[in-house]
Amino acid sequence: MPENVTVTSIVALIRREAGRSLPPGLTLHADSALDELGLSSLQIANVLFALESRMGLEFDPADALRARTIGGLVEFANASAVAAG
Repeated sequence: MPENVTVTSIVALIRREAGRSLPPGLTLHADSALDELGLSSLQIANVLFALESRMGLEFDPADALRARTIGGLVEFANASAVAAG
């Protein structure tokens, strides 16, 4: 089973994919709303692809995009890993 996804690991993926598009000094946490980060759809897709690659899983993008916060994405990824067995 893949290791658990954490808020810290999702934040690292977001920062890597967002590059300079995130405002300087922005603090990201579990309650940070994904739609308020200013990420393009391509950047969001790249975060999901990187997460899939890291976990060795394939997500349904529509299901993954239902996550509204970083914490929600963490919960989704970990639940997907459990469901995959």
